Amino acid sequence: MRLIFLLLCPLFLAAQTPNELNEQALDLLGVDYDSVRSLATLAYTIATDQGDDFQAGRAKFFVAYSYEKQGYISSAAIEYLEALRMLEGLEERDWRKEARILKNLGKLSRIAGQHEMAHTYYDQALEPAEKDSDAELASVWYNKGFAYMKSLEFLKSIDSYNNSLKLAEKLEDHVKMANIYNYIGVSYRQLKEYDLARVYYQKVIDMKDKLGDGKKFTVGQAYHNIANTYFEQGEFDLAEENFLMTLAIQKKEESFITYMDLGELYLRQGKMEAAQNRFQQAMASVPSAMQPEHYRIYSLLKEVSQNDFQDYKRYDSLYMASEASYRSTQDSLFDLGQKYQYAQAITAYNRDRYLRQQLDKLWTGIKVGLPLLLLVLGIMYLIREELRRVRIRKIKAEAEAKIEQRTSQI
Repeated sequence: MRLIFLLLCPLFLAAQTPNELNEQALDLLGVDYDSVRSLATLAYTIATDQGDDFQAGRAKFFVAYSYEKQGYISSAAIEYLEALRMLEGLEERDWRKEARILKNLGKLSRIAGQHEMAHTYYDQALEPAEKDSDAELASVWYNKGFAYMKSLEFLKSIDSYNNSLKLAEKLEDHVKMANIYNYIGVSYRQLKEYDLARVYYQKVIDMKDKLGDGKKFTVGQAYHNIANTYFEQGEFDLAEENFLMTLAIQKKEESFITYMDLGELYLRQGKMEAAQNRFQQAMASVPSAMQPEHYRIYSLLKEVSQNDFQDYKRYDSLYMASEASYRSTQDSLFDLGQKYQYAQAITAYNRDRYLRQQLDKLWTGIKVGLPLLLLVLGIMYLIREELRRVRIRKIKAEAEAKIEQRTSQI
């Protein structure tokens, strides 16, 4: 494995290697992100010593990326801001990398609950993304829609998703289109527009042949979302039918949420044994990345175990322990020290960005105003010279007149 890491080192230093290949290579290899960060830090040091800000900025990006993949929100944000400061100062801009950094900063801000900051970053990402490609621009609009959805601004979410959808249709990106249809449906569901939500979910199901077997999960999500609309409308039979359709499509490790929601459906109907079975299936299928979510399962298992005191006490103690673990995990993502460093990094970045903007305006003013100023000065010089010549001619004429007068008197 160490050999793989050493072989990856040139990826951080090779300017000709596409940026997106580097990120995909790291994710596909499933590498140790601590080692990735060490290599990226080494690459950053070498590039800085050589005065190569382009490669230093790219290396800094991977330092941030490794922190992000490990869930260290503040550290990732700080490093992304530093990378952005370097890349924005270059004469030849890397628009794709700038767009992705701003997009990732938006995502980190959203995770941290800083929704206004997230929207600001996504707005800033639109310009470099547009200068890069339609695919990158579609991605920014997509993430912007998701951020609006998380901040409960569902009409704005739908508008952003529709902007992304136009580009995805142009690119014939069926996977992106399916994901957008699902999320537009979610936004309409939150607005209680259930019939309209189901229209968009059905669009995903109708294009399942274009998605292929590798994207069955997306189709399963559509059935799951349809089930949720029926559940909220109290049509439990239709909700159950669609939840079961979801389970028939999804893999076991993808079925955690469906088991949970189906269990809650049975709980609502008073089917305690069926609910308990589904919650236990959820427990068995929960992905390792979602282990803190156990506390929710334990809380529901407590509810269905009210008549069995021993089970109730067992699930109650598990619930308390898992909830405490979950809360401490969430708190550790953004402790006070990191918040202070993050605030400092944002302040430094915004100050530098403001200074760059003012310098850009000054330079634009100089480029436009200097020729005009030179023209005005030139005209003023010509006028002054003409006035001088007129004055000289006048003085000369007066002198000649005086000489002529004296000559005639003699």
